Amino acid sequence: MARYIQRKHGHICGIYHSEMSKEARKRNMEDFRNRNVHILVSCRCLDEGIDVPDASVGIVLSGAAVTRQRVQRLGRILRRAEGKASASLYYLYIQESAEDTAFLPGLNARGNASLRFRSAEQSFENDLYLYAASEVLDQAKTAGLTVQQLRELRCCLHEGLARTDYLLHPDIQQTFLNSAKSVHERNYWQAMIRMGRKFC
Repeated sequence: MARYIQRKHGHICGIYHSEMSKEARKRNMEDFRNRNVHILVSCRCLDEGIDVPDASVGIVLSGAAVTRQRVQRLGRILRRAEGKASASLYYLYIQESAEDTAFLPGLNARGNASLRFRSAEQSFENDLYLYAASEVLDQAKTAGLTVQQLRELRCCLHEGLARTDYLLHPDIQQTFLNSAKSVHERNYWQAMIRMGRKFC
């Protein structure tokens, strides 16, 4: 695959796999991070443990029967980074084959975000999201959350409106919750999980 890309488009592609030396893998990863190459072709080496947050497009050409491996692959692309507005993952597989089981069930059944941007207020708007968020807030008040906790929940819900993480598959949301590095990040993903249930 890498050789084909190099033949068609020149040396914009790097390779990363387990049969390479540690030094060669490190050099190719640095080239990718520094944008000396724009494409990184890998077998399964990037499934876990490699953090490339500024990657914005992933193309998976092989199925995986293990849910954790599928979620880890998604996690390589769906990470926040400065200047990164969105990310896309393309999963190519053969329909009605054993690879059907490699899909996350219900991944496409959660709908799309329908956002409006109000330029005067510099804010996003989504009536369904706002309605669901008010329900989540009402439930939180009934559950007896403190004023400070409610303020944090409002902040998380406001952040989630533009990011649309509430539409991610629950397995992906849970992965991000499990890897959260701050209290706010954990709160955010808890809020997105609650919101996601409203849009199932």
